[in-house]
Amino acid sequence: MLNFNQFLHFIKKKTGLNVLLNKNQTKSSFISSGILSLDLMTGIEGIPLGRIVEIFGPESTGKTTFCLNMLRYSQILKKRIVYIDMEHSLNIKFVKKLGLNLSNFILVKPEFAEEALNVIELFIKSNFINLIVVDSVAALVPRVEFKNNFNGLTIGLQARLMSQAMRKLVPILERFKCTLIFINQIRDRINTYFSSNLESTPGGRALKFSSSIRIELRKKLNLKDADNNSVGVCIAAKSIKNKLSTPNKTCTFNLFFKEARLSSIDFIITLSLQKNILKKLKSKFVMHKNIVGSNQTNVRIFLKLNLNLLDKVVFLLKKYNK
Repeated sequence: MLNFNQFLHFIKKKTGLNVLLNKNQTKSSFISSGILSLDLMTGIEGIPLGRIVEIFGPESTGKTTFCLNMLRYSQILKKRIVYIDMEHSLNIKFVKKLGLNLSNFILVKPEFAEEALNVIELFIKSNFINLIVVDSVAALVPRVEFKNNFNGLTIGLQARLMSQAMRKLVPILERFKCTLIFINQIRDRINTYFSSNLESTPGGRALKFSSSIRIELRKKLNLKDADNNSVGVCIAAKSIKNKLSTPNKTCTFNLFFKEARLSSIDFIITLSLQKNILKKLKSKFVMHKNIVGSNQTNVRIFLKLNLNLLDKVVFLLKKYNK
């Protein structure tokens, strides 16, 4: 008579499937987004490895910039990255301005969806790639639609293609610990008689079901300087779906036009005050016995100029929020 553990070993030997639960399987590996407020919002300190993540929202909400900043941070961590530019609109000068290393930046520009999904499958199975970004789902045009004239009807074709892709890609993403991020747009619903939701995302329901995390980005407010010139936007993020932690959490971060960088320094300052890492003493702010400024603007500038101190603060905040 076999005991339970012997039975599990027997199943593994008979089927070739790994049915043994080990310590590594209980831990969720992740890649930091490089934005503290968003890392804390996901509850796992970033974006999960081996999963599908969907980033969606209206136009001009920083979706592409957000993903490119994540790729830049992944390069710092020595991760291999791929960018699938279905929209054929990526500006290489902008990529360089963001600080990405172009010699390690794999850029692919497929014409139609099947071509893109096939190359994604090859990248995943190679076991060389850690992070793939697809920009965007709405631009994944099936071959039939690509070759037909404008009168041809292809209702539901993209949704069926995405459903097939999810069935094939989800298992191998987990096996090879590769993360696949889909950037998606939003569309107005034509018929809202039976639904209070006035918006939807292209690609059908399969992507929604297969995504471990779905993050919605919205523009919250414009950021202006002392002369009332627009210098950036504050982006509000919400985890619409999160299989790995609590969903429906929100956070904000800033997108500055000149630097083309995303920043959560204001969030870091606020949280540091709450955790007593940063202390306000009369007319000055003190951090680790160092005077870092007389107001929040001075503190922001000080942290930007002292990245080592900023990294230490981020480490402590993540430690306190576990």
